[in-house]
Amino acid sequence: MQGVFFAFLLSLFFIGMRPVCYGQNQQLVDMVEILQSMTPISMGMMGEVTDISISRGELVMTASVDESMVNIKKLQENPELLKENMNQMILDKGSSIHFLIDELKDSGLGLRLKYIGKTSGETVSCALTSEEVKNADYEDNDPDKFLEVQIRVTNAQLPMDFGNGMVNTKVVREGNYVVYYFVCDEPTYDIDQMQRNIPLMRDMILEQVNSNDASLSMFRQVCKNAGCGISYYYVGKTSGKIAKLIIPVSELK
Repeated sequence: MQGVFFAFLLSLFFIGMRPVCYGQNQQLVDMVEILQSMTPISMGMMGEVTDISISRGELVMTASVDESMVNIKKLQENPELLKENMNQMILDKGSSIHFLIDELKDSGLGLRLKYIGKTSGETVSCALTSEEVKNADYEDNDPDKFLEVQIRVTNAQLPMDFGNGMVNTKVVREGNYVVYYFVCDEPTYDIDQMQRNIPLMRDMILEQVNSNDASLSMFRQVCKNAGCGISYYYVGKTSGKIAKLIIPVSELK
């Protein structure tokens, strides 16, 4: 289930840090000591946080990521989009990470997220300066804009081939749903048969979406904040037929 990269970006803020002695804010030092004792910590299907350090006035968090979920090379081509996504993340006071952002503001630190592909070793990073962190105003938080930016981040990594003739080609918001489009080779995938099997497929996917996986739980929250459910459209490559799997927001935990 591709497209949870934006959830990974959220989860990275609070799931593992190394203690530091930067001097500005002892409370922040204490926080990272406690959190570091929990590392390495799984982000579910996305990978795991592996390191944190202070360098040149930045809090630098590093994660090793699964490249079947995060396309490092394509993200390297979209640095401004990654930065826009980070800006949106730090505006969400309702999230579980707002306390950390407050401490960063008091400490005068910038923030850098660094992602390393487990297979390729390719790296992409994104940073906010200390002034950008300090000037973030929770009153500017807009759940719809946040979701829109994250959808753009996901689309920047597409198309993504899941093998066996199924390719995630785009993600869009249509009304009150985030819709994932998958183009499926026929006859490997019989769209009519898939349509008949939608109830069973739906139960399986709903269980996965509502699981305790760190990435997916953040993904759910972003959708819920914007009042959106999730849909998966499986489109026959030759026939153009569509099997639709729909999960309304009321069924998201």
